[in-house]
Amino acid sequence: MKTISIKINAINVLNLSARDATVEFEVLFNDYKTIKNISIEDPNEIAHDLIIEIRRKIKEKHQTEEGEHILDNIVNVIIEDEEATIQKISMFLAKLADKINSIKNATIADNYMNMINNIKSTKLELNKNK
Repeated sequence: MKTISIKINAINVLNLSARDATVEFEVLFNDYKTIKNISIEDPNEIAHDLIIEIRRKIKEKHQTEEGEHILDNIVNVIIEDEEATIQKISMFLAKLADKINSIKNATIADNYMNMINNIKSTKLELNKNK
């Protein structure tokens, strides 16, 4: 059995569609990254789904069928400080959803592009010490 520890380092917003209320972001963890394009409706559910997807990707990457024992094929993925990480991701996504809603509800075009650029530069640094 393999045990792999995952440290989610950061989430960076790559793109956003204010019209569709969708955001594209990348999640950086260990030596990997995954890119998601989502509509933020339930930040807590999205944070949980993101952790599940990361686990699945890591398991697929590290599974081998060459072992003699059935336990050799099992990959245990541990997310460092999982509950706190899910909570931080959920809060980040909720704030992002609020910013997107403020763009959708903006009636003055003056700061529209600044608001979009502000969201595109949004980051969540989870583990500053790599």
